[in-house]
Amino acid sequence: MISRRSLIKNLFALGVVAALPLAVNALPAATAVPDEYGEFLERLHTKVAAIVQREGRGLRKIWIEPPRASGAFYTRRVHIELDAGPSLLDKLHFQFDEVSGSRLLWE
Repeated sequence: MISRRSLIKNLFALGVVAALPLAVNALPAATAVPDEYGEFLERLHTKVAAIVQREGRGLRKIWIEPPRASGAFYTRRVHIELDAGPSLLDKLHFQFDEVSGSRLLWE
């Protein structure tokens, strides 16, 4: 036979288990960690598209150097190589530094 104490204890445990998914679903919205690499790729896409459109030539190659520490941030050097243009004086290689993330710990 089940005692009154164990019945109340089981009902309380059932209530906690039923409420747990609601608490877990609310937690990530309150403590969401930003997707810094995704933001880096969006900024990179915008800059590369602007350079390609400004120069009026196709993109031949793009490469990104590994991140390096620069103060409180990680930066990456981005290299872009464009197709040859009609003039021999057209610049083929572009490079710029872009912040790819912070060095701060997310807790």
